[in-house]
Amino acid sequence: MNTWGLFLLWSGVLVSIVWVIMMLSKSLKELAVPAIIQGTLSMRRGQYSGCVCLLSAIFWNVVRIMSHRFFVIDPIEVVFKPDKWKLLLHWLPISSIPFLTLLTFSLAMFALLIRITILRLKDAGLNTLLSLYLLVPVINLLFIIWLCITPSHTNIIPGWKWLLPHTNFGSQMASVVVSSLLSVLFVKFSVDYLGTYGWTLFLFLPFIQGILVVLLYSWSEQRTLKECLGIAFSAVMLWGLLLLLFAMEGVICLVMVLPLAVPLALLGGLVGYFIQRRVNVAAYNHQIIPALILLVPLAMGTEHRIAQPMYNEVTTVIEVNAPPEKVWPQLVNLGGLSEPKEIEFKHGTAYPVGTLTKGEGVGATRLCRFSMGDIVERIDVWESGRRLRFTIVEQPEMFKELTPYENVDPPHVRLNYVRSRVGEFNLVALPNGRTQVIGTSWYESKLWPGWYWQIFTDKIAHDVHRRVFARIKEVSEQNNR
Repeated sequence: MNTWGLFLLWSGVLVSIVWVIMMLSKSLKELAVPAIIQGTLSMRRGQYSGCVCLLSAIFWNVVRIMSHRFFVIDPIEVVFKPDKWKLLLHWLPISSIPFLTLLTFSLAMFALLIRITILRLKDAGLNTLLSLYLLVPVINLLFIIWLCITPSHTNIIPGWKWLLPHTNFGSQMASVVVSSLLSVLFVKFSVDYLGTYGWTLFLFLPFIQGILVVLLYSWSEQRTLKECLGIAFSAVMLWGLLLLLFAMEGVICLVMVLPLAVPLALLGGLVGYFIQRRVNVAAYNHQIIPALILLVPLAMGTEHRIAQPMYNEVTTVIEVNAPPEKVWPQLVNLGGLSEPKEIEFKHGTAYPVGTLTKGEGVGATRLCRFSMGDIVERIDVWESGRRLRFTIVEQPEMFKELTPYENVDPPHVRLNYVRSRVGEFNLVALPNGRTQVIGTSWYESKLWPGWYWQIFTDKIAHDVHRRVFARIKEVSEQNNR
């Protein structure tokens, strides 16, 4: 997405965060801004958390836009991949105005972070010299998280309950954010470390998140069924938003997951409601919640060990008003396909644009040309006018995520978790010089539950067949006149 797209996206995010900060304050006089400027007020953990989120969003947005605009590098490459640190050399010379501007902005934001951290330390009754931890990489992140959950020194509560706010809105926000961030970490573990998109990720995790967010929300008091279902829905929606903002998934994939994730999260919220009605969660949450959290990676690891790819078959049939010998050439070489009308082809899925065969007979190479690259096929059966069968040798990426970022490349896209294996055309002669064309594709899928994802993958395969068949029919009938 271009700079304006990023600006619009982050503007919405920043407005939402500012609204959260205002809601966490009892009055405008208690907002963090006067505390920062005047130094007359301390800063509670809710205000500090909101300010940290706001400063992080502003800083990251500005750095990302300026990096792409002036330095032609991705800040993610620099920050999270040490082997890419040499890219910092592109920011030199120091005398450049964009570099000095970004440096000044970064120092100003860091000074502001130090200021609000000192106010937070005062509120927590801690030594302000602890703010020096902000200068230590990695430790500074843990230090900020610790300050976000540490209560005011006048409001320390024994046990585990001090970890969450006790106002209704504060409890809602903390429960939703904590459960959503945990779910994001589990997604990262499943797809990047295990390489698994399975039952645990799409079914079990939303269910557990629904239970978890309700138990967190009801820690201080019992909640109604409406409140429990509402908080479960909010948590699963924030989870999806975070996957989008952290550049882990695109819009299309998230929309496809919603019919699975939302009902299961609500079911988890219902289970959580009955648990908090019958169990003293304040006394047992410190046992229940860790057990729920541990269940998720255990289930993911078990599924990773036993999961096997699924093989599906899709067959499409049409009739052409031309004899087989007029149809056969279009199976070998085909061009002139029009722009696609199907919605999936307009929003990120690769679509066929033609075919080209090099050589004849068994062993020849057939290139099925798609909008994102060529599928290389090896001819296994060549029965002219009757049957053509081939094996897929090489397949490019077949999907591009719809995302506000320039390039989001999750494993299921990069590694082709849905991969074509074999294809076949059969021509059957019919009376009156007509031909029945039967096209079959066999593909491998590593997405579970298979019955759900097959709805989408089968449709895409059929639409690919229909698009090619429509052109075969058009050219064959023209040549038969």
